[in-house]
Amino acid sequence: MRAAIWGVGAVGGFGCGIADLASALKQGASPVKTVRINTIEASFDAPGLLADTAPLADRVDRRFLRRTEHLTRIALLGCLLASEDGRRHNAPEGNRRGIILGTGYGSTCNAFDFKGLAAESDIRQFSPISFSNSVHNAAIAHIATILKENGPGLAINHFDMSVPLALMTACQWLDAGRVDSVLVGGADEYSRIMACHRRRLPAPGTPTTDPIIVGEGSAFFLLTRPTDRPPPYGYIESATTRVMNRQPPEPVGDAVYFVGVDGFNPAADQHARRIGKTAAVGVYSPLYGQLPAGTAFDVAVAALSVKTGIVYPSVRGVSTVGEMKAAQNLGDRRIHCVKPGAAGEWGIVSLADSLTCATNGVKSD
Repeated sequence: MRAAIWGVGAVGGFGCGIADLASALKQGASPVKTVRINTIEASFDAPGLLADTAPLADRVDRRFLRRTEHLTRIALLGCLLASEDGRRHNAPEGNRRGIILGTGYGSTCNAFDFKGLAAESDIRQFSPISFSNSVHNAAIAHIATILKENGPGLAINHFDMSVPLALMTACQWLDAGRVDSVLVGGADEYSRIMACHRRRLPAPGTPTTDPIIVGEGSAFFLLTRPTDRPPPYGYIESATTRVMNRQPPEPVGDAVYFVGVDGFNPAADQHARRIGKTAAVGVYSPLYGQLPAGTAFDVAVAALSVKTGIVYPSVRGVSTVGEMKAAQNLGDRRIHCVKPGAAGEWGIVSLADSLTCATNGVKSD
C-alpha cells in the first residue's frame, strides 16, 4: 500500500503554494485576519487564518467561479496547485485520474450561512448558488469539470478521520489499478459557528492549552504507483485508522511524529507529550488553524520535509523531551502524521523518502 508523491498543493492562512508553506514554517507564524460575525445577541470580530482564492482568477474562467462557493474554490485551488507541481516534476502520466476530497465540515458552513428563511426574513436574499452547492459531492463535481477528468470522484466526510481515510482510499485505488493517478487531499472552510464557540470557551489555564485560531484551506497531493524514477516528495507508505482506547500509538524506532493538536480533542496535548517522551514531535497547527481536515497540512509539511531532508521546528511546544525546538536532519527516518479523534480512534499517515527506508514504525496492535 505505497504511493509516490509527485505534487503538493496547499492554500491556507499561511499563503498559497508549497513555497508559502515553507516560508511560514521557517518564520513560525501565519498572518491572522479578522472575521466579522453577527449573532442574535451582538456582533463581534473573531480571528481567522483565512485562505485567499484570488489566484484562481488566473487559472479558471471567472464565469465558472461565480457558480461555485468558497469550499469548492479552496479545494479546486489546492488541486490545481498539486497538478501544476506534478507537471514541474514530470510526474508519470496516465489515462485515468481519480479525485478524492476529505472534509470534516463539508458543505455545512455554506448551509449555515444561508439567509434565514423565517417569516420576517426577505426570501429574495436567498442564494440559489449556495443552495445548489450544499449537495454533498458538489465540490468534486466542479473540480472534475474544470480538470476535465472522467475518472472516479469521491468526497469523504468524517470530522476527525476524513484525510487518513481519503489517503487510504487513494492508495487502494492505485493498488487495484482502478486509476493511474489520484488527486487527493483535505479541505475545510472557515466555520463561523466554531469561531463563536471558541469565543465562549473559558480562558486557558496554561500556555499549552491556548486555543488554536479557527482556520481554513486545503492541501492536495498528486499520487501514482511507485515507478523506477524516485518522486520528489517520497512515498506514502501507509494510511490507516484504528481504535486504540484513546491511547496514542506507541513509538517504535527513531521515527518523527507530527501530531494534530488543534483544539478539537482536549487530550491531544497530553497524547503529544506522551509520544514526545521517546520520539521527536512536531506540531504545526498554529500555521493553518483549527479545522477538521488539518491532517492534510501535516502531511504536506511531512512531504516537504522528505523533499528537503529537513524536519522543521515545532511551532507549538508540546514536550520538554521530544519537542523539536530546532530544525533536524531527517536522514532515513520515517514521518508519521498522527491525528487523535474524539471517539478514541487514531488516524496515522506514514511517509518515507524511499521504498527501502529503515524500519521505524508504529507498533502494531
